[in-house]
Amino acid sequence: MALILASISSNMKRILLSIFLISAFADFSQAQQLESDFNTVMRIPDILNMESSATHMYVLSESEGLVVFRTNTDTLQWVLTSEGMASRGHTMRSDVRFAYLYGNGKRLTVLEPTSLLGVYSSTFLPEEPTSVARVGTNLYIGMGDSGLGRLSLLTPALFDNTPENIDINQDNSINITDLVRLPLQLIALSGQDEIIFFDVNGDDVSFSNRVTLRNPVSRLHVLNDGLYASDENGGLYQVRSTGQTLVIADMTRPITHIKSWNDYFIVRTENGLLYSISQLGEISDLRTDRQAGNFFTISQNNLWVSNYAEVARNTFRSSSARNNRDVASSSSVRLAPIDNIVLPFPRPVILTLNVAGASPEDVRIQYRSEVNNAEIRGQSFYWQPQSNHIGINRFTITATNAAGISDSTAFTVDVRSFNAPPRFNPVRPMSIVVGENFQLPLRAVDPDGLDRDLIRYHGVDLPDGATISERTGMFTWSPDRRQVGTHQFQVIATDQFGAASNQPVSITVRNISQDPSGEID
Repeated sequence: MALILASISSNMKRILLSIFLISAFADFSQAQQLESDFNTVMRIPDILNMESSATHMYVLSESEGLVVFRTNTDTLQWVLTSEGMASRGHTMRSDVRFAYLYGNGKRLTVLEPTSLLGVYSSTFLPEEPTSVARVGTNLYIGMGDSGLGRLSLLTPALFDNTPENIDINQDNSINITDLVRLPLQLIALSGQDEIIFFDVNGDDVSFSNRVTLRNPVSRLHVLNDGLYASDENGGLYQVRSTGQTLVIADMTRPITHIKSWNDYFIVRTENGLLYSISQLGEISDLRTDRQAGNFFTISQNNLWVSNYAEVARNTFRSSSARNNRDVASSSSVRLAPIDNIVLPFPRPVILTLNVAGASPEDVRIQYRSEVNNAEIRGQSFYWQPQSNHIGINRFTITATNAAGISDSTAFTVDVRSFNAPPRFNPVRPMSIVVGENFQLPLRAVDPDGLDRDLIRYHGVDLPDGATISERTGMFTWSPDRRQVGTHQFQVIATDQFGAASNQPVSITVRNISQDPSGEID
């Protein structure tokens, strides 16, 4: 009994110590928040993925293609842009020399920044590749039900061949779903519950052993030269050589990208959110706007994160800077709503974008639309429609501060091929009395102007002494005895684009002393 009590006491001490350490580290982890360096912003629209090697960074864009940069300690140097590369797939992996692009059919492309247009070679495989890993001058390829293949990278011509099938312990029917490389091992994931280890011998590999996992997984990861795995529900595990798995974190969604950075794991999940995981498994939100993309890569120990159509270097904000700027940068950014717009072609759209909650220099404003010729100029929006823009065009404006907190507003611009004239409220004939100060508000609206109230009014054939306000349309008149009778005139309303319409007005002036009944219509 004494031994049991001593054991319980010892366990309780360890539990209490762990709770203390986790609590202390959790406070530290929460103090670490990402902050974008707006001095490093690069505009690359329609980003699909990001990857990097020790010397280069690759950004894949739906519209721009593959953009390659040479990396330095603090800067990037543009090397090339290769158009149309997104059609070859959206999955990228890289090593010290090459990058590999696949995921759209059976095609596998090897990228090399020193090659023409960045492409070293490409080939078509028997099955769509699931993963790749280089060992020396050979590229090992996971080919699903076709097993493990190998192609030589010695020359582009050798690579463009049918891959050699690698025998896995006299079993060629193994389904290879993922591959990763450790310094002395090539590791393959077979199905969801088995890992196969190969020893690296120069450019070749040899079967070592295979183990069954205690938890089914869908992907393998190498972090800090250790083997990790994740499952379809977002669980992250450390994998030991025996097949035992140790739970690290639960991300609730499948992990699409994970890297180690500054004693943290940076994670992007399938739904486009960005997180950090501390050494004690504490999870922190880094970017919560899934529409922003939040693709990331780590190059020269710099974390580069995409935000809509921009890429910028991010850092963990220090505690002192956080205390000084929490109110300005971490409070909610508020973007004023924008009304829908109707305007005739070819009038431009010019809007002021009002952002509250942060100073202008701490906010990046971007727009999303199928239209690609609009511009954000400081805190204003400018767009010159073209003839192919006739119809309804949708825009979303997003304002993001350095801490990644954002707000957005959406509006439409209905570009019409003609300018509709202003429309008057109807005015019926009326009677007024001699000598009284009479006022009649004449009102017109512009159905397709940027400002529906920006109307100018003019009177034609007004009675003597009558006036009309050019800005408000207010008609004012004090008729005298000589003006008894019916007066007819017109009021013309002109919109900001020059279209005009007219409104006839009929007013009868009566002298009440000459009306026996004393009634006035």
